[in-house]
Amino acid sequence: PYPSPPPLSTTTIPSLPAGPAELVVGSPSVSALTTSCLLLISRRVEHLGERGYFNFWIWVAGNKAGASKYRYSITVGGPHSLKGEEVKYSSEPVPLEVGLDSVREEQISLLLSDGAIRRMIRNGERLHYNISIEHVQMEED
Repeated sequence: PYPSPPPLSTTTIPSLPAGPAELVVGSPSVSALTTSCLLLISRRVEHLGERGYFNFWIWVAGNKAGASKYRYSITVGGPHSLKGEEVKYSSEPVPLEVGLDSVREEQISLLLSDGAIRRMIRNGERLHYNISIEHVQMEED
């Protein structure tokens, strides 16, 4: 009954730095029905020489009650990846009132290591992903 926004796909991930770094990339905003959303991809390396980790999630404009009305799915990799590898994750969007540190500490996002990302990047250029956002019908008590 609700139209879905067109899926998003592909982004360019910069070369992975070896040292402590934090990268937050916001893709173009997604309009999901009546709510604005933003895909965030964050990379973090704690100490020089250690591998980094990427978090992927959807931030939704609004509070927890508003976010609970939606569910998003993200598929990273797939047939466009080097070996056809893909990872799927589905969750309620994260409300803007939840900060970046909480997203990471509570792991309320898709979490992938540098190694996993490297395996899914074809020709060292693009990481392919697909995102869908759906309105969830709430059951009445």
